[in-house]
Amino acid sequence: MGRPHENHAHDCALNTVVLDRQSPCQGYSKRTTDVPRESINFDNENRVETKTDMSTLRDLRVYYEDTDFSGRVYHASYLRLLERGRTEWLRMFGFEHRALSGTGGLIFVVRRLQVEYIQPALLDDLLQIDTDISNVQGAVIEFKQSIVRRREEIARATVGVVTVKKDRAVRVPREILMRIELSKVP
Repeated sequence: MGRPHENHAHDCALNTVVLDRQSPCQGYSKRTTDVPRESINFDNENRVETKTDMSTLRDLRVYYEDTDFSGRVYHASYLRLLERGRTEWLRMFGFEHRALSGTGGLIFVVRRLQVEYIQPALLDDLLQIDTDISNVQGAVIEFKQSIVRRREEIARATVGVVTVKKDRAVRVPREILMRIELSKVP
């Protein structure tokens, strides 16, 4: 049967995020700052539609294992948080790593990473990870990400990810590009 969210990828698909707490998407939402509140459509299933390609992974708790001896998040632990943000961004568009690598042999490899640590995250903090695509060129997707605590940015990153198949860089698949472009349509 697998993990509970495996059969519910459609709930997190393009331009629709389930807000129901019982949803397999619990904790995930699309940022709506670029969309006027009046243009957000609520239907009878508690879904919200937005036209944006940014995703926000909400309510990630900082655990003891994430921290150093001082109770601050260890610098390398931020990389795991950023990875979760990119993974959920991909899932928001209806793609899962296991399916992409299993059926098409497609994987994503970090090629470049730049992180600016602004303030420390602390034990027990609740964080959100904002992930946005800033550029796609050939085989490279460039992400802009930020880690936020109570509306205050504590870290930001630029991450270049290469799409790879059979140990060779390949262009970003057309289906992924099409879903990204469709998400930008007002």
